[in-house]
Amino acid sequence: MGLTDCDYMKKGYQVERSAPKRRGVIDLTRTTEGNEKPRRSRSRLNQKYYNFKRWFFNRRHPYSRFRFGDFTLNTGLTIGLILALFIVLSYFEVLNSFGFWFTWLGIALLLALLCFIVKYFYNALINLKYGIRGLTNGAKLILVIILILGLWQVYQGHPDLNTSESVIDTTNLFKINPIQDVVSNFTKNITDEAFSSFDPSSTFNESPKSQGYYYCLDGRKSITFTTYGGLSNYLAKEGHSYYSDYKQEVIMELFQNSYQNKYLEPFIDEIRGLPNSPDNQAKIAISLVQHIPYKWSGLYLTSTDWYYPYETLYQNQGVCCDKSVLLAYLLDQLGYDVVLFEWDQHMAVGIRCSEKYDFQNTGYAFIETTSPTIITYVPDEYFGGFQITPSPNIIHVSEAGRILDVSEEYKDAQAYKNLVSMGPVLDQYYYSRWLEISNKYDLQYDT
Repeated sequence: MGLTDCDYMKKGYQVERSAPKRRGVIDLTRTTEGNEKPRRSRSRLNQKYYNFKRWFFNRRHPYSRFRFGDFTLNTGLTIGLILALFIVLSYFEVLNSFGFWFTWLGIALLLALLCFIVKYFYNALINLKYGIRGLTNGAKLILVIILILGLWQVYQGHPDLNTSESVIDTTNLFKINPIQDVVSNFTKNITDEAFSSFDPSSTFNESPKSQGYYYCLDGRKSITFTTYGGLSNYLAKEGHSYYSDYKQEVIMELFQNSYQNKYLEPFIDEIRGLPNSPDNQAKIAISLVQHIPYKWSGLYLTSTDWYYPYETLYQNQGVCCDKSVLLAYLLDQLGYDVVLFEWDQHMAVGIRCSEKYDFQNTGYAFIETTSPTIITYVPDEYFGGFQITPSPNIIHVSEAGRILDVSEEYKDAQAYKNLVSMGPVLDQYYYSRWLEISNKYDLQYDT
């Protein structure tokens, strides 16, 4: 017998139509037999698992991909360019020795390499960014966990970082005063900096370098002496700027450093111990400085870039002003009356001598320091066409001291100048005379 509408409503099916189903509650429905049967919807736990599973395997950016070929290419180019950069840096001093323009060429090459390194490294990072961006949420979570575990292992394995146990054991947590800690740490830092500024000599003996310094006196010989990069670096940081007195604030500053005096005293003593004659000691110092290689890359430096005497000795190179300051320092320490002859583009040394042999009635003999040259010999022309004028700026290094006998050197210098004026081709007699003087003062030594 079929059900009428009235019977249909009476059966209670209106409950299913009107009342919405709710999760987690028992839903009473009727079966075809008319019996009630309980049925439970999806539980909260199952629903959370389903949501987590859907989040774990979901891709927030499904179209982002890691391009392995592009990443490998960009990474390889970055590493190759970094290696090329280090190679250029290792040969930068060689480029400097070739001249001014090669120095700028090296700088331009370094800048170009840096630009390409930044470019390819940036491309690799962008590729890596999109690769990580295209991963599922679960893969990102795993990467973060691996990164945290790796950092923790580094922290545990580093002896300087893993100090948490000792800090906790020795600290009373109930007596921590943050303000007091900040003040005490600040005071400690100020104190450490103050003591370090008063005692910089702790690093002076770093980077020792033993070198042979050539000189010519009855043949070419050498002095072996050890200098230290720590002291040289300290002196290099000292400023050479001046406000009013150029001589006192720049020139004399190069001579009056107590640390420099202490470390150069053994070198002065070694020169004093070579021959018995003080004049020969001075001539050894002159020849030694003349044999120090010329620094062509510093041809256009200003007065604020000059080396201290110790720096020139450590670097074993320098321009005319660096070598002149070193020679003036050595001669002053040996007890001679010394001056510096200064022009706009050149510097030389003057040493007190007889008026017969002095330079332009100054009372001082002219000493060229850029290369082995006879005392009192004045070159006709220098590199770049510069010529010595008769009115230099005279800077007195010492007000009193011994007079050097340069009579023999003056005689040889005049003879050598006459031989040079005869031209490049000499007969056998004059050539033998030229060769004799050249060997006596080692004039053909290439600096």
